Amino acid sequence: GSFSVEVKKQTGYSLLAVQGPNSRDKVALIVGEADRAKIQEMNFSDNYYFKFNGEKFLIARTGYTGEVGFELFCPNSIIKDIWNILFSAGVSPIGLGARDTLRLESCFLLYGNDMDETVSPLEAGISWVIKKDPSIDYIGKAAIDAERNNLQRKTYAFTVEGGIARHGMDVYKDGIEEKIGVITSGSYLPTLEQAGGMVRLSVVADVKVGDTLWVDIRGKRKKLTLVKKPLYVSKNK
Repeated sequence: GSFSVEVKKQTGYSLLAVQGPNSRDKVALIVGEADRAKIQEMNFSDNYYFKFNGEKFLIARTGYTGEVGFELFCPNSIIKDIWNILFSAGVSPIGLGARDTLRLESCFLLYGNDMDETVSPLEAGISWVIKKDPSIDYIGKAAIDAERNNLQRKTYAFTVEGGIARHGMDVYKDGIEEKIGVITSGSYLPTLEQAGGMVRLSVVADVKVGDTLWVDIRGKRKKLTLVKKPLYVSKNK
């Protein structure tokens, strides 16, 4: 069948992402006192409407950082006042580069880097997105079921010494000439104070967490260690 899709661009709304271990207390400052307990009690993906200066706006306990966080969907008329309250309360403005290192520390995938049309959910390590009940049919089920017993590639987390391994760099095993995989995402990870990321490796290479491999960083081989995912786990719930 065909789908009818209508795209509406929202020019009258702005989005603020307030992320971090203290985000509950900071976001609570922009709602009335009666609603502050509600902010504190929100669980991941909860979302509610609140009022600010008479305007309705949405607060969602969402974000792609692996930390506690909120996303605020606000009419443009109130966004500057909300920004100023948060800024005055010590919230630091920060760019998308920080979102990238945070999601990477938590081993959250980035489309175009860690997955695309050539990568299956099993290879990407996100089998939780697939229906568990074998009696449920869905588009692609036959391909996924066939792959379960014949997985060719797996995604691992890694740390690296002596450089930063970036997307697209080749990975090798001691004594094997041909590459065994490729870095999907890599950066300096501020929370860990070291470089690391995610790598997709051939199952034939027979590797496991704890193994030492080599990554080619601009013509020089640097030591790469496979570690347990995720690289960092938030201490906040």
